[in-house]
Amino acid sequence: MTTIHQQQLEKLIQFQHPEKILDFLPGLTETQIATLFQLDTADYQRLKSRFQEQVRETAQSLLDDAAFADGIDRLPFQPGEIVLGLGESSTDDLLSWLELLRQAFELRRPHDQVRFVNAGVSGQTTTQALRSLTATLLQKPNWLICFVGANDVQRIGFPLAKSLVSLEETARNVAAIQHLAATQTKARQIWIIPPLVVSERIAANPFFQRLQLTWNNEDLIALGDLLRRKSGDVLDLQALFGNPTSPDLMYPDGLHPSLAGQQAIVRALVKHLIERNT
Repeated sequence: MTTIHQQQLEKLIQFQHPEKILDFLPGLTETQIATLFQLDTADYQRLKSRFQEQVRETAQSLLDDAAFADGIDRLPFQPGEIVLGLGESSTDDLLSWLELLRQAFELRRPHDQVRFVNAGVSGQTTTQALRSLTATLLQKPNWLICFVGANDVQRIGFPLAKSLVSLEETARNVAAIQHLAATQTKARQIWIIPPLVVSERIAANPFFQRLQLTWNNEDLIALGDLLRRKSGDVLDLQALFGNPTSPDLMYPDGLHPSLAGQQAIVRALVKHLIERNT
């Protein structure tokens, strides 16, 4: 296996999780999932274990900061509660803010038995999130953290560049998600506004160019304005990451938060949750 192929495979495993996309096939085994990646089970488990170790090491390094550790101690999650993250690739990522939060909480407060559910699906729009929401809410979460919308503003085709979901439809989807969650659960809702992209990296990415995909910061700013108006309890990553976005907080593709970016998100989320509950 070449180094380039190895890197591509690792990225696929980091961001793509067939057990979520193929959830209509119950009992999908690790051997079957490994086969989809053209790997044997041992190699697949080894690659996944590497990400799990990296998350645990990163969470421990975050906890070495006394202020962050104190923040985890003060989080308002009660014993036995369910924290559900609804999102796209920035959440589905095996090194995501939610996985870092899960590990930090388990390291610091293992006896509370809080369950973190990662319902992020890479590439998911708010329309797709809404489609699967009633099934997702059957888990009766106590906390619902929504980090969606960046794929709605993805544009397809040059020079047409049509967005996947119009801003008006995104607004209707957000309202529907809020309504369903409020009427079918008692979950506290927190909405995360996606950060801006690094435009020059998006434009230079050969994969995006080959498939004629792009993201515009003007669209993301409009999405941010929508979420600020409609979503109540909001964590604004556009303010956190900056305009222009700090390149260090994004992967070379210009779209996905890097591990440094994911750490910035989890730090900000912990701070936000504490401030909202004091």
